[in-house]
Amino acid sequence: MTNELISDGGFSKRDAYWKKSTWYSGNIVEFLNSGGQAGECVKLTVPSVGDPGQSSIFQHIPLVSGTNYTLTFYAKRTGSVDVWAEVSVGASTIYSSSFIPQLTDGGNYVMLRFSFTVPGTFGTIVRTRLRLIAGSAGGTAWFDSATISGEKVFLSNKYVETDSNVPIYRTSTGEITYSRFPENSRFVYAGIENDRVKIRFGNASGALTFAYIKKAHCWSSEIELEDYGEERMATIAKSLVGLYGDDIGLGGQYCESFIHWLKGASGIENTDLYCDSNICGHAVKYYVTNNLYLARNGSTPLFMQRGHLAYYDVSNYNPSNPENIKAAHVGFVVDTEGGNYYAVEGNAVGALNTNNQQKIGYITGDRLTGQVDQHGRTMHGAAHPYGIG
Repeated sequence: MTNELISDGGFSKRDAYWKKSTWYSGNIVEFLNSGGQAGECVKLTVPSVGDPGQSSIFQHIPLVSGTNYTLTFYAKRTGSVDVWAEVSVGASTIYSSSFIPQLTDGGNYVMLRFSFTVPGTFGTIVRTRLRLIAGSAGGTAWFDSATISGEKVFLSNKYVETDSNVPIYRTSTGEITYSRFPENSRFVYAGIENDRVKIRFGNASGALTFAYIKKAHCWSSEIELEDYGEERMATIAKSLVGLYGDDIGLGGQYCESFIHWLKGASGIENTDLYCDSNICGHAVKYYVTNNLYLARNGSTPLFMQRGHLAYYDVSNYNPSNPENIKAAHVGFVVDTEGGNYYAVEGNAVGALNTNNQQKIGYITGDRLTGQVDQHGRTMHGAAHPYGIG
């Protein structure tokens, strides 16, 4: 089964997948909503005076060394500008021939082809950079509809990233789904089963489970897997903002269980992350008892960092009696800056769904006052299952 290997070959998502590269200030790359064969395209301008330099766009694609591929794309040009393509793996670079003979100054779009064999040890999956280039002389080139077809491969050290509105399946063969996921949702790659991509998923108990995505609807992300669980949890959490707990298999008031789910999805075990109950108060009791909890004192900003858990509205709090704790909400801290902390929190924002759940939200809070920008609760303190620095 073959798949399209280029992400957004029609340039409808502007620079979400394609990166710009320009040599000088006169080299310009513009993603346009019109001007293509039937809509979007990319326009590369090269100056006609002085050193023309190059204007180009590129993206990285996992390909198999020793395998033959064919790049096709449509182009047109004005002026004397040259157009060509480049494929690189590490220090090895392959260039297409000049496409000037096929492109008339002021002419219509022409389909261009470049066949190449990926450098490297035969049969290995390599991170391959594809560049489409305009340069050598002044003028303007337009590109549209870039494609490379072949067997799609995934890199084990990169996240799996989804297309928009993608169903994620519960098994490798069935049609029962968790839900449809937003564009650029990110998961840890776990292999291929029955031509579906296997990803690490979580559950309310923090256990590793698996889910599946059809190959055509995902790819190897540019983002490398981090070595630490809290880093992976932050990357995954930020990509799921806007979903409900039901969408990832979590029922009820799921803010605490969302933390556990992230642990499972990270694929990295951590014994200090409490997962024995989905009640926030039970979790706070555990962290207090094990000296893994910092209470906000209101006089200095609470120390927080990525991987901490922000607990809210804790009543009847008594450090000497950890049984007497009632916490109302929790969020996973993904970043801090100045006096603020930023958390991704389950059951935090938006309208209720049919199961009385709110959405996963991205929250900004004040480390001194405990006040937040969205749900109105006050942060009491932070647990630090991944350490305190």
